[in-house]
Amino acid sequence: MLSCALACCASVPAWSAGFTALDMPGSQLLALSRDGRAGAGSLIGASTGGFRWSEAKGIQPLPGAMSVRGVSASGRYVAGSSIDAEQREVASYWTAEGELVRIGALPDTAWQGGLISIAFGISDEPRVVGVASNPEQRSTAFEWTADGGMRALPLPAEAKAARAGGVSDDGRHIYGWVESASGSRRGVLWRDGAPRLLGAVGGVAAGEVLGGNRDLSVLLGIDVPHGRGGDVAYRWSTDGGAQALKPGEALPSPLRLFVSSDDGRTLVGSAGNGANRVAVAWTAAAGLRSLDALLAAHGVAVPAGWTLAAATGISGDGRRIGGWGQHDGHVDSFVVELPDARDAASAGIEAPPSG
Repeated sequence: MLSCALACCASVPAWSAGFTALDMPGSQLLALSRDGRAGAGSLIGASTGGFRWSEAKGIQPLPGAMSVRGVSASGRYVAGSSIDAEQREVASYWTAEGELVRIGALPDTAWQGGLISIAFGISDEPRVVGVASNPEQRSTAFEWTADGGMRALPLPAEAKAARAGGVSDDGRHIYGWVESASGSRRGVLWRDGAPRLLGAVGGVAAGEVLGGNRDLSVLLGIDVPHGRGGDVAYRWSTDGGAQALKPGEALPSPLRLFVSSDDGRTLVGSAGNGANRVAVAWTAAAGLRSLDALLAAHGVAVPAGWTLAAATGISGDGRRIGGWGQHDGHVDSFVVELPDARDAASAGIEAPPSG
């Protein structure tokens, strides 16, 4: 849980030259709101827990948080998990007023301890999605609403386990993955509750889905080829199938893309593992490069002492990007803002739409 010292250090960072450090040692920002002015994430190390952040109020530790994974489009709701009175980890969300709401377990699932459920995504309804233990003691995807409670999402016949990773702004679409008895995973998109396995195009199999844009017309994930070595990142869209994306020689493997701008033209994520991990961005115009290179092209300087490890959130217009990295030897979070289209045009560079 959060120490008093940590809870009392919620300050409002100042915006400067397009780069803002959240100045919360141990923080990993994992999601941004649609406008990029609010976000949330988890704390690691000695101060485990979760937090929400906003441009107006800075860092606000979340009471009782075990982990924080998602934020609604408006930034009003934050979702993750907390520890209940029986010392079980249960899916939870927090309101704008800081109220903790635990949503518990699937019906007919009786557990005395351990992991019960975790929330990964939330809409402004609120509708919460994630993973929960079912009565057969397997992990399965769930959705929750205030009116309907928690229910398991339907699975294809061959699926033995599943996870829901996120929900569209209107609540009608949910992405995730299903796992077969052999352990292989396939990407899945639930539309109005009905599962659709993502198909393969051009030799790219749509495996585990990691994220997407806010209406889920673009999904991002990985294909793990059996017997062929490393995994391949992909971009899948409702109108264009799956496209393989590779880090190339300039970036380490593996490549993970986590989230997309609303128009699908800017994707962000990370490449590599451990000390070699690098935050990356893909744009329709320039392809894949490090986030440092994208920022440099837009005239945004990364302060000395920072190494950007992962980009995990993006605003709908693609102009704000959030994530985490190393700052003077400790993990910390950041949010950057790119110039608008008029500024970029005067500098002769591509910029996201200012929409």
